[in-house]
Amino acid sequence: MISRYKRENYAEVKALIELCGLPIFSADELEGYALTWRDKGKVVGFLWALVGEGATVYLDLFCVDPAYRGSDNRDEATGRSKIAVMLMLKLLTDMKALGKTKLLGTLPKGPLSESLERIYHSFGMKFAEAHSMLHGNIDEVLNTLGKKSGMPAIMPENCIDGLVEKGLQRAGKSDFPTANVKTTISDGVYVGKTQFGDCLAVVGNGLAEVHIIGYEGNLYDQILMVNGLKRVPDELVKNYMEFYFGGHDEQHNYAKN
Repeated sequence: MISRYKRENYAEVKALIELCGLPIFSADELEGYALTWRDKGKVVGFLWALVGEGATVYLDLFCVDPAYRGSDNRDEATGRSKIAVMLMLKLLTDMKALGKTKLLGTLPKGPLSESLERIYHSFGMKFAEAHSMLHGNIDEVLNTLGKKSGMPAIMPENCIDGLVEKGLQRAGKSDFPTANVKTTISDGVYVGKTQFGDCLAVVGNGLAEVHIIGYEGNLYDQILMVNGLKRVPDELVKNYMEFYFGGHDEQHNYAKN
């Protein structure tokens, strides 16, 4: 699951970088925007980008544990690890929200350069030979990757994206667990897609309660991305609530049938 990188995770991240054969940076250097993907108690994915004051974002480190690159963990459309795809989508979403428009992927010298070039190219980026790096417009890369991966393009106006916080845990006790995430989208009931599956989201007063269908894991302190949101018409929600919880005769007759 995606989390913000914390300095206390440096030893794990360093071990992953070494495993992937990439240049090692010190804990002091790994500052700024960085994400980790944790599975079974260890960091198996890492992304680090330099975000300046201008419109450009520099993607400096991007690695996934080789054990998580096999066919069982691969996104078929891009041919890349699902972890890599989700980390990239999260980066693009955050950078778009900050008003950034251009993404540059740096290529280290050596045998890994060709491999990284193929990865970036599969994400919709283009090679700039004069500068030995790949570049892309953030909107275009976001749309290309979203379409390829089956995850709709994540835009601030139609997504819920943030850290899962603890609530009153009433939904979990009723066998309908929800993840609480702060949001700026309008109040209402939505359907959408997360990195863990399809979901139903109820939004009110700046908080989204997201129920992921069939998911039973613990999401506290993890980053949840809900995209491709479609709002359920208010009239439909009202009719549903009245039908099932209003005590009407229709409900009684339906139950008997």
